[in-house]
Order: sequence, then structure tokens, then C-alpha cells
Amino acid sequence: MPVAALAELQRYQELVRAAAELEWEKEHPGEGLPSDFDESFSLVLKDIKPGSATSVLESRKSAYEPYFERGRSELEREIAVIEQWLDDSNPQAVSPQPLDLPLLDQPEFLALGSSISDAASFSISADRGRRIEITPTLRNRGIRPLAARRAEALTPAAQEIAFEKTSEFGEVAGHLVQLDAETRSFKLVPLRYGGHKISGRYKSDTLTPELREHLDSPEKRTIVRLKGTLRYHGTKLARLLQTSEVNALTLDSKPWSRRFIELATLEEGWSEDGEGKPIDFLALDAAREILEAVLESQRSLPGIFPMVDGGVQLEWSSPDFVTNIEISPGLSFYLFDLAVDSLSSTSVETDDLAKAKSFVRETSR
Repeated sequence: MPVAALAELQRYQELVRAAAELEWEKEHPGEGLPSDFDESFSLVLKDIKPGSATSVLESRKSAYEPYFERGRSELEREIAVIEQWLDDSNPQAVSPQPLDLPLLDQPEFLALGSSISDAASFSISADRGRRIEITPTLRNRGIRPLAARRAEALTPAAQEIAFEKTSEFGEVAGHLVQLDAETRSFKLVPLRYGGHKISGRYKSDTLTPELREHLDSPEKRTIVRLKGTLRYHGTKLARLLQTSEVNALTLDSKPWSRRFIELATLEEGWSEDGEGKPIDFLALDAAREILEAVLESQRSLPGIFPMVDGGVQLEWSSPDFVTNIEISPGLSFYLFDLAVDSLSSTSVETDDLAKAKSFVRETSR
């Protein structure tokens, strides 16, 4: 069994979870999804039976179990409809109604089977259901074409509903306020989106110690930036799934802390041309050390600006001089000083943070 195929089990889990959300909304129209809904469902490998790769999956009991059972049934129903369509001798003549296949809106459905080679397949058997088989043919000739037809068939009103649930890979910064290592789930208060608490899940147990280390104190002195799949309801961030990377920035009570928070919240595409990268936390850490040297030298604090590549720029300017320190995401430093009257200037590129700190004292005016 290729290691890459394990991603198919994760996709299956996310599809059952997405289908269960639809079942909940049928019974609770207009109500928000319970905050613990997603984290109440997770699959674990209970057993490995003799064979090429026969794995037994088990889900834990929860108050929302009926929704996840119905979600699993809905996923199996939609796959069965697509299989039947492909089995027909003239599938184009008996196309199913795309509007009756809502899971085709889910990115996980479009990716289902993407790790499988042309000669391979994997199947899922429920305790009391039929076996469903995922093949490259099912994905390429069934799922993907029908997803395209569904997108074309949606009315403007239906498109608005579909927009209510969108997913994309990205980053979000905030305060980590709760962690459950057993279920690999957490709660995060994003710095943006109104400060509401969202649920999150991560993929690997190796992230547990790192997340635990950055659980925030009541003083909210630590910002984490997490990478993963961002799930939106409209423009509101609802959940963070498949978290794969953690970065942290520790704040203090210094004058620049508020500005650091502003820079930490910048997301992909923040600049006017849409090219701005999220500001690198290591660059912010280096900027903090330089700013500490500024305070020691009793020099006035510079302006602190984001750079399009994700770096940080510190700038002093007056009618008499301009001094810049550019800190790249790779922690290289570009040091520039210009005396306006004489037009004499100095520019240096270095990877040495100590040299950047000395530059502050050398150019102090």
C-alpha cells in the first residue's frame, strides 16, 4: 500500500464530515453548526486484517453520531449514482441530476482517488452497506465531469448557497486557546474575522508538542500562524482542517507589539497588486532584536512596514537623512543609509544579525 494512499482515508473522513454537516442543516435551517460538531467525528485504524492492505476503521461515539451515519450513507449513495452512470452503455444519455449530488461541491470529492495509479483502486465497505470502489476511471470520467456539470447547472440562488461553503489552502494567525491531543483538535481565536472562536484539526501527532507549547496565556502573548485547509461560510472563516505547519510569535509589552500584531494578520495577497506574502515570523523576531538595539542606543523608533516578499522593513527618514533595514524571510539583511545634503550613501547586504544591530548604533543621529 503506497504511503500516499493514506490521504484517501483522510479525504473519506472529510467527506463523511461534510455530508454530516448537510444533514445537520436540513434539520436545523438557519442555525450555526455546533462548535464541537467537527471534532466529534474522527476515524481511527482499529485493526489491520491479513491481506494486501485491509484496514478496519472505527469512529468514536458522540451525540451527533446519527448525522455522521447519514452522512456516510449519503456519500455512498452519491458514489453509487456515479458508478451506475458509468456502467451504462451510453452514459451521456442517462446523466444523473447534478443538483442531486451536493458533495460534488467538496474539494475532497474532486481529489478522491488522486493518489491511485491507473492500475490500482481502493474500496470501502460499511458494516451493513455495499462496497464502494474508487478508481481513476470513477474520478476522471465520473466525478470530475459531473462536478463541472453541477457547477454549470446551479442557479444563481444555488450558487449563492454553494458559496456558503468554500475551502482553500492557506494560513490563519491567532491565539491558540484549547488543545485535545487525543482527537488532534484545537480551538483558535483568529486575529481577524471578528475574533470568534473556530475549531481546527491537525494531521500528525508530531504537531501535538508544538501546539501545546504555544497554548496561549490569559495575557495573549503568543500568536500562532497555522497552515492548512481553511473552510469558509460565506466570507466568515468557520474551521481550519488538515493543519500541517505551526509558526509562533511571542509578544511583549514594547511599543512595537501592536504593529507586530497588525503585520501578523496580513494574509496572502495583502498588497495592492495582490502579490503580498504573509509576513514571516522569523523576520519579525529579527526585527524585534534590532528594535531592542534601537532602544538601547536611545535612537527614535523607526517606521515598521511589511514587504511584498514577506519580509519586514525598518525605516528612519527626515529632510536630512534616510536609513533603511530590510529583513528578508530568509533572514538576510539589506542595510542602507543616505545623507541628503552630501548624497553620500552606504549599502550593505549581510546574513549577520549582529551586524544589523551594530548598523543601528553606527548610523544613529
